[in-house]
Amino acid sequence: MFHYTIERREGKWGLADTVTYVRSKKKKHILGFDYLIDTDSFVWQGSGFLTKHLSSKWRVIHLDPNNEWALIYFEKTFFTPAGYDVIARDSLTSETKSTQITQILKDHSVPQLRKINQVHL
Repeated sequence: MFHYTIERREGKWGLADTVTYVRSKKKKHILGFDYLIDTDSFVWQGSGFLTKHLSSKWRVIHLDPNNEWALIYFEKTFFTPAGYDVIARDSLTSETKSTQITQILKDHSVPQLRKINQVHL
């Protein structure tokens, strides 16, 4: 689960974020702050003890006209390969939305779509 809050840090506006996930049946959290680079691009900077020296660039490549879901691209980091995330306010169970997302990914030359994982805001 992603949770974003608009905040100001070091004189710059951005998004304070908490990413919550489950690993080995335990709930884990990653804290960070996303500094705005331009209208649709950010640099994520870790805030926690283990992540404060990590950063990652990402950008919104598609925003649903109703602001219900977005497609983001993130660059390769030391820990993860480059990739795409679909983030949504609610579940994306509609076949139409899945078809739409798949087409948008194809339009952005994503070589092969393995599966769509759902992460809720």
